[in-house]
Amino acid sequence: MNTSVSVVTGATSGIGLEAACGLARAGTTVVVVSRTRERGEAACRRIAAAGGTGLLEIADLSSLAQVRALADRLGRRFEAIHLLVNDAGLYCHDLERSADGFELTMAVNHLAPFVLTNRLLPALRAGRARVVNVASDAHRAARLRRAPLDQILRGEAPDFRFRGVVAYCDSKLANILFTTELHRREQAHGLTALAVHPGAVATRLWNRNQDLLSRIVRLAKPFMLSSARSGAIIARLATDTALAGSGGAYFHKARPVTPSTDAQDAALAEELWRVSTEVTDAV
Repeated sequence: MNTSVSVVTGATSGIGLEAACGLARAGTTVVVVSRTRERGEAACRRIAAAGGTGLLEIADLSSLAQVRALADRLGRRFEAIHLLVNDAGLYCHDLERSADGFELTMAVNHLAPFVLTNRLLPALRAGRARVVNVASDAHRAARLRRAPLDQILRGEAPDFRFRGVVAYCDSKLANILFTTELHRREQAHGLTALAVHPGAVATRLWNRNQDLLSRIVRLAKPFMLSSARSGAIIARLATDTALAGSGGAYFHKARPVTPSTDAQDAALAEELWRVSTEVTDAV
């Protein structure tokens, strides 16, 4: 795939870094989105070592103001963006809220890519872009119908107690619903959107918490997929011209599969888009 500009969030480690290196080897200039300059510069050096060009943009994706500023800088910097990989992710065992008042897992995993992608639409349309959203098979345990969506986004759903696993699963379902609705709305502009579960991967995602699940996952890392393998899968999904007609699809690694019933709910996808727009003033 002859591309020129790719934007990758979560590109400083794990799957995102390996995907960024793969995209660089494919000949595209990779924009690394990093929360810190130190880690972003290290990622750009890795991309250079892979024979590519890495450009750095700094943004804390938990802040919608920083997400908007990032999108505006990218829009000024590039007339066209050809690939967008929304990989940055978070798991919070305990209830935390972003500076904007949203539940932190939802803020980073769903609202950040939602706002970033929408604000980049002129450049993405100009590049007839492919958007790859990194989701998870954890979406099959999601429960987005349990309460009004705005309450779930703010961590205010009337649950007995906050459960970080539920929030994470909900955010991954949101990734898939966002993907299908984005493709439905933008395919006429030449944009293609895919969602992917890259497999059970040994990443830094579970290092932040000390709950039982995080400890189990850390112990299981030697038996999980490497970031290199999963990153290669994402790079392939982002660049393989044979997938041009697969917009809106959900992939398990490199294979299209059927997601959960809720993930196929067009009304829920449209409702999530509407509510996400309302609470973020995204469009």
